[in-house]
Amino acid sequence: MDMQNIQTNDFLTWIAEQNVTQSDSQVLYDDMESHSCYSLPVVYQPFDPQQLSHWVDVGRTQDFLHAAKISGGKVLDFGPGDGWPSLVLSPFVAEVVGVDSSKKRIMTCRENALRMNISNASFVHYQAGSPLPFPDESFDGVVAASSVEQCPNPKEILSEFYRVLKPGGRLRMCYEGLSRYKNGQERDVWIFETKDNNCSMVVFLRDIPGEKVAYYKIDLSVSKAQLKQKSGIVDEMGFSALTLAKLEELKPYVKAIFSYTLMHPSCKTWIQWLKEAGFSQVKPTHDAGSVAAAMYDALTPEERNMDLSEAYERIGAVAPWVCELQAPEDDDPMILAIK
Repeated sequence: MDMQNIQTNDFLTWIAEQNVTQSDSQVLYDDMESHSCYSLPVVYQPFDPQQLSHWVDVGRTQDFLHAAKISGGKVLDFGPGDGWPSLVLSPFVAEVVGVDSSKKRIMTCRENALRMNISNASFVHYQAGSPLPFPDESFDGVVAASSVEQCPNPKEILSEFYRVLKPGGRLRMCYEGLSRYKNGQERDVWIFETKDNNCSMVVFLRDIPGEKVAYYKIDLSVSKAQLKQKSGIVDEMGFSALTLAKLEELKPYVKAIFSYTLMHPSCKTWIQWLKEAGFSQVKPTHDAGSVAAAMYDALTPEERNMDLSEAYERIGAVAPWVCELQAPEDDDPMILAIK
C-alpha cells in the first residue's frame, strides 16, 4: 500500500470518529462570498488585454454564445455562480435566466446584475434534486459551466434540459472530468475564508475509475492566516499536509464537518446520458476559450492592446466553427447537444 492510500485511510478513520453531517454541494456554495474569488473580468474587473485569463474568459463567452446559437434568444444558465456566464452573455441575448440551488449564489448574482445595471437577466432558486421550475420548450438554448456535476442528480438534470429546450435548441456544457487528476492529484485540499473571518477546509477524495468525488467540508473557528500560524497548514501543501497529528491539532477548532459525494462523469458517460435523455445530436468539440489562449500567445503585448469589444470581435470571428469541430473524447472536452 502506497503512502497516499495509508494517509487516506488515516483521514477516513479520523473522520469516522467525528460528528459528520451528510449534505450536498449547497453547503459549500452557500458559504462562499464569491464563487470566483472576485476574479471574473467584466463582472468584477475591467477587461485587461494583457491578462491571459481575461482572453480565455472572452473566448468562453463567445463559445457559449455561438455553440448554443443563443444570440437574440432566451437562454438558461444552469449554476451561474457569481453570474457567469449569465451577465457577460446578457448584451448578446434577449433574456437570460440563471437557476441555482444555492440561495447565496442567487443573491450574489442579483446583486451583481443590479450593480452592472443589467435588466434582462434574472435569477431563480430551485431545490436541488427537483425538476427545473420552467415550462416545457421555454428556452432557445442552455449553457452549463462546470455545474451539472455539482448536482445530486446529474443524469436527471440532462433530461430537464431536454424538456425546457425548444425543438432544435442547443445545450453547451463544460464540466470537471477527472482525467486531469493523476499521479497524486486524486487527493487534494482547498482552504477558503468565510464571511465570519474564519475558514473552511475542503478535502477532495477522487475516485477516477468510479467517476465520483467524496467531499469533506471542515468548518474551522480560525482564519486562514491563523490556521497557517497554528498548524502550518496551507492549501498549497495539498493532502499531504493532513497527517493524523495535524488533524488532531485541528480538533479544538472544528465547528462542523459536512460530507457528500458527487458523480463526475467523463465525456463518454455524458454523451451516453445525453443520448438517453433524447438529444438527437451529441458531440465533443473544441472550444473558443482554448483558441483565445493561443491567440493571446501569438500576439505581442502591443498587438493585444485592445478593448473588450475588439477582443469579442477578434475571437468571435473564429468561435462559430471552432465550437463545431470534433474533439477527442478522452480529453474531456466541452460538449454540444442538440434537441
